[in-house]
Amino acid sequence: MGLERFWQERDGKNTRRQGETPPAAGVWPNDEAEAFDALNDGEGDDRPWRFWGRGLRLMRRPLGPAPVAGDLVAWLAVFLWAGAALWFIAPVRPGLLLSGPVAGLFLLLGIWQAARTGQRGLLLLAAACVGFALVSWRVLQAHVRLLPAHVGWVTLTGQVERTWHAGPGRVRMILRVKDLPEVRRRFVPQRVRITLLIPKKRSGKNTRAQGHERLPLPGDVVRLRARLKRLPQPVEPEGFDPARAPFFAGIGAVGFAHARGLFLIEDGCKDCGLALLGARYLERWRRAIAGRLRAVMRDDNAAALAAALIIGERGRLAQAHLEALRAAGLAHILAISGLHLALVAGAVFQALRFLLAAIPGLAIRYPIRKWAALAALLTAAAYLLLSGNSVATQRAFIMLAVMTLALMLDRPALSMRNLGLAALLILILHPEKAVTAGFQMSFFAVAGLIAVYEAVRHVRLSRMVLRAEADESRTLWQRWLRGLLLGFLAFALTTLVAALMTALPSAWHFNRLSHWGLFGNVLALPVVSLVVMPAGVLALVLMPLHLDAPVWQVMEAGLKAVFTISGWIAHWPDPWLEVPQMRLWAAALIAAGLLWLCLRRDGWRLVGLGAVVAGVLAPAAVRPDVLVDAQGKVVAVRNAAGQLLATPGRAGRFALSIWLRRDGDPATPKEARKRKGWRCAPSGACRTALIRSGQTGERGRTIVFLPAVMERRLESNALKQAIAQACADAAIVIAAFPLREGCKEVRVRIDRFVLWRQGAQALWLDEAGRIVRHLSVSDKRGTLPWGRAPLPRKAVRADVPADASASRERRMITDP
Repeated sequence: MGLERFWQERDGKNTRRQGETPPAAGVWPNDEAEAFDALNDGEGDDRPWRFWGRGLRLMRRPLGPAPVAGDLVAWLAVFLWAGAALWFIAPVRPGLLLSGPVAGLFLLLGIWQAARTGQRGLLLLAAACVGFALVSWRVLQAHVRLLPAHVGWVTLTGQVERTWHAGPGRVRMILRVKDLPEVRRRFVPQRVRITLLIPKKRSGKNTRAQGHERLPLPGDVVRLRARLKRLPQPVEPEGFDPARAPFFAGIGAVGFAHARGLFLIEDGCKDCGLALLGARYLERWRRAIAGRLRAVMRDDNAAALAAALIIGERGRLAQAHLEALRAAGLAHILAISGLHLALVAGAVFQALRFLLAAIPGLAIRYPIRKWAALAALLTAAAYLLLSGNSVATQRAFIMLAVMTLALMLDRPALSMRNLGLAALLILILHPEKAVTAGFQMSFFAVAGLIAVYEAVRHVRLSRMVLRAEADESRTLWQRWLRGLLLGFLAFALTTLVAALMTALPSAWHFNRLSHWGLFGNVLALPVVSLVVMPAGVLALVLMPLHLDAPVWQVMEAGLKAVFTISGWIAHWPDPWLEVPQMRLWAAALIAAGLLWLCLRRDGWRLVGLGAVVAGVLAPAAVRPDVLVDAQGKVVAVRNAAGQLLATPGRAGRFALSIWLRRDGDPATPKEARKRKGWRCAPSGACRTALIRSGQTGERGRTIVFLPAVMERRLESNALKQAIAQACADAAIVIAAFPLREGCKEVRVRIDRFVLWRQGAQALWLDEAGRIVRHLSVSDKRGTLPWGRAPLPRKAVRADVPADASASRERRMITDP
């Protein structure tokens, strides 16, 4: 039906508003939403969709221009994030009984001030207090019972809640503990995370992956022998705390087990809730998709990358390909986030909108754009569940849902207000995510893109008329070429802005930036966006019809192209820029400057650029001169050149690699161990100078390391003699075993008992070799709930023999 006929029908019903004139004949609206708005504005219209013009009219009213100081919702999200992050770095953390009322009081005062005077300073301060109180509430809500000791091998019975592939030959499971007789009842955690070691058979293809398919599903009850430990500890006092995420996930202990000792007790998800039953069917679907990928795709690495993109299984990819993707700046495609959801939802939205627009009756009478948006949102929700429902994917889905709702209400989908709403929702649900790299990188990138494209939009709109006149004189292929060039430039601009905005979280959390990430993303992401993800969505649709094999092969070709690009860029010189650890105030200054640049809309936004420059030019953090890992396996001392000298051996490789990265040192652990400085005696004791210009052996200026091998090699008397000889001229003694009565005259004595109680150690020295600061993990953690002091193993274990009977059990993984 033409638009002219539509106006004639409305004239007959007398529903046109006073002073409203129909458009000229043959004139079609620029968007189907305009015609739909015209259909739904009538007061006497009794169509079933009339609520769009009535119930949502207030919500769809134009908001007007944004204030020059920035959108209030976006600023509230920024201060809520700052308050939540402050909880983790504050030396004193008031409980919810104090922080909650204070936050409520400030919130009431802020609302009163904003209503009376229009000022919003108190309201923003209240948002920060609310963020602080939300983390306190989240800690109380978690209520995790932590295992306070390494209890060794125990027999564990639990119900499977989740399984995922963690790497070659490794599968992780989260178990809800049902029976743990070898641990005293008051110390039994509610949930544990177990890493299963799957044996590799000598024959067959992908035997480890096939073994994963035979693992129990969510809801099954299993029994296994596992070696349980406390939550993992930081490798240095001021480093990343790996126990924080498991704590908020409700996990109280970690451990590992051999898959050959895994037995099934109950099959069929008995006494399962709705959530666990849904997780069981989703896991079956995910495993079926993974098996289909391996069956259709010839390249195992392409199948592994496809599994990462479709179902979120990132542990199947070979280490060489993973490092190549990281060097090319493409590692972000492995984590299902906003990019993947946008590609999936965008493909469904455009395809469905194109199909509906081909039917003139639907295009004129109905809001097909909103229908397509709703279908895209439902598809994204299904993709969220299929990909494992991780927190990062939940964060991206909330952002997409807010933007889709804005589109359905005729609001701008990408705006600072929508971004602020998404951030507020995520921080209210998961305030602990404020200090995670994924949250910060996602929102910084989207904020930068929105700010840049809002600025570019004005220039683009001002030149639209001139561009239209110039296009009339161009041929068709010139228009196509110009469109491709503009698309490429827009894609390059998007990649550049995202790289610049995520540089701060990358430098703070990972201490490295990719030199060639811009080129890798510009070359590879078009393949992912135009070939890989659309083919994956289409293959999933065709999979029930058994017509998916050719489409999976198209996806495989695109993934091979991605591998080719990443491998080529990874061989370019100096793929990484190592960044030394930043000072906290410098990182905060850069973050504040970036957010000020994005949110302000007047000339004062350039103040943010000055803050960013000041933060970038700030000196790096003062790194420790002596570092000791939590097990006493490796010790590193700084030399005159500012480099770390590591003790000989192979133990402690992971901790040493983290120390080098936080130093901004590109050396590998093997290279750091080859640096000259440590001198080792035949007994095993090693020593080096404490001062950067001193000589090894000068009394009071020497550090001595006593490895665990000494306790195993030497007899009691010989060990005491070696310890006394090593401690005679030492200022610091570090031992991987208990010293007991030895080395009492040494000023700083760190033995196995000290490391067990306090964790990893860091010491700062002056130019004379004197200790000016000594910090341990326990000192840094303070009163954090996941940093409680350990207990002896005897106080935690119960004197109950392990039940080795397995008459009613069924083995899940057969012996090779």
